[in-house]
Amino acid sequence: MHELAQRHMDSDPKRGPLGGLGVFHACNWQELRAVPIHDPLMILIIHGQKDYRHVRHAAMAGPGELLLLPGGVDLWLRNLPGDDGGDFFSVALPFPATTVAQFRQLYAERIPQWDAEPVWQIPAEERLIEAVWQWMIHCREHHIDPLVAQHRQLEFLLILARSGLAGAILRNKQPNWRALVAGLIAADPAQEWRMEAVCMRLGVSESALRRHLQAEGSGFRTLLEDARLLAGLSLLQETYWPINQVALAVGYQSPSRFSSRFKARFGVGPAELRKTRTRV
Repeated sequence: MHELAQRHMDSDPKRGPLGGLGVFHACNWQELRAVPIHDPLMILIIHGQKDYRHVRHAAMAGPGELLLLPGGVDLWLRNLPGDDGGDFFSVALPFPATTVAQFRQLYAERIPQWDAEPVWQIPAEERLIEAVWQWMIHCREHHIDPLVAQHRQLEFLLILARSGLAGAILRNKQPNWRALVAGLIAADPAQEWRMEAVCMRLGVSESALRRHLQAEGSGFRTLLEDARLLAGLSLLQETYWPINQVALAVGYQSPSRFSSRFKARFGVGPAELRKTRTRV
């Protein structure tokens, strides 16, 4: 899997992200602060180490370990190359609210059996590593249809649930409005999003959405910027697109404004982050 990830990162610099999952790479250590995790996220460390910190949890994960991060948290992250001089590689798969809701509907009778305590970090089972490997190959070789991606997310969630590892993903039964709004924006971050359009898509009034977001400690304008900057972070990590192209792709007409807002949010500028993916 390490070799496949390396080949992917060394391929055509004009290529876009894989779609369906994210491949993250660093030649030098990376440090990012307050990274918003809107949806539950599964991360498999392929090589190197990931240091992650939250107000209630902090640890270091190494090769072959799995991180199962709950949605609705902000994390401080460091990605560290291996002690052998090899680059850092990880693969990430999100579980959007729509996927989790469909899973709950499909397996309603069995959910109580799978209601385990949240596990943030654990060695990955071989069958899960094999499933990630196969999905990575598929994403690299084919255009990813959203329905196919959702079915694969359901498959991974089923593997986790049957192993007693889906607690962090299934525990929250109430709608996470931050995740729902951020998910809409992330699907098309360059769009001129307005509160009215988001409310129409979610089937809720503007006053109700404001109330829901306020209860979760957020607001529409904050979420809009967070979702766009997070999409920019993913593109900077997964592609070699020029920074001005990344800025336009996530809704910033001014690359300089994108860079300044990005650095204010994550503590590192886009150009600085991009350098961590280049061997000196």
